[in-house]
Amino acid sequence: MPRVGCKIKGRHDPDSMIVQTIKIETSVPKHIAVSWLKDHGYKARLEQLGNYWHARQLDPSCFRKDTFRTIRFAPDAIAVIGKLKK
Repeated sequence: MPRVGCKIKGRHDPDSMIVQTIKIETSVPKHIAVSWLKDHGYKARLEQLGNYWHARQLDPSCFRKDTFRTIRFAPDAIAVIGKLKK
């Protein structure tokens, strides 16, 4: 996976859920996935793992254990979210 750090833009509530990774189905062409991510303000370095393009936003080590959740983000995308370490 691309190396990313723990730095996020702006202020946030320490108990809010933050996007760690966005996964877009590989049925979506890579250039479309990149455009969608950029248009929505996300980092767009993609790596294919299984049936998904993975766009890591923050390193998993930045998050508190046992706070990760997966949510439907868009019709062809899911997001892994979690709470940052304090």
